[in-house]
Amino acid sequence: MKRTILLLASGMLLASCSSTPGPSLPVRPQVPATWSVTSSTFGDVTIALPPDLKPYAAQSGIRGEWSQASGTALVEVWATAPTAVDQPDDPDHLRPWLEKLGWIPRAGFGGVAAVTDERERNVLLPSGPALEVVVTTDPGEQRELRVVTYGIQTSEGVAVIMMRGAPAVMDQRSEDLRLIAVLAQFAPADTSRTSPPVPSAPPASSP
Repeated sequence: MKRTILLLASGMLLASCSSTPGPSLPVRPQVPATWSVTSSTFGDVTIALPPDLKPYAAQSGIRGEWSQASGTALVEVWATAPTAVDQPDDPDHLRPWLEKLGWIPRAGFGGVAAVTDERERNVLLPSGPALEVVVTTDPGEQRELRVVTYGIQTSEGVAVIMMRGAPAVMDQRSEDLRLIAVLAQFAPADTSRTSPPVPSAPPASSP
């Protein structure tokens, strides 16, 4: 299974996010057989999650959570459709926009005292070119978190995926988390839908 996930996660390719024509988007791999697939109420975002991450669907977003028996969240994942966020003025410079909206933590905002271990790169996902930013908040403190954020330029606008958890747990689940980003899908919103669909299992033919 680990080998399968590693091969599937290779669907995320390094590339430039410039506005000039670039390489074709990578093909979205199949969902692993044990993962579940959940769509938002409006159908504008669909993500696949490992069996230990419980999905919660909203109108134009989905939250996934892996929790301890005590209820403490070990890993949290948010996927938000373009219709649910104010779109950036300049899609080619996403970091200031992501920081302003709180998707990338900053020292002195939202209870965060310090930010370190900052990394960013441009990647190509099946949903579109993306900026990936990784930061660690409040290093050395009990509340220390690693946050991985994607600003994705989809055909519907810029979507956001954010994942966070304790650094050791994020390292442990890094392959799964990359695959979540690779498998995410975004579509036009159908506002006639009024209730979240029931989370579904992938087709039996999936590997």
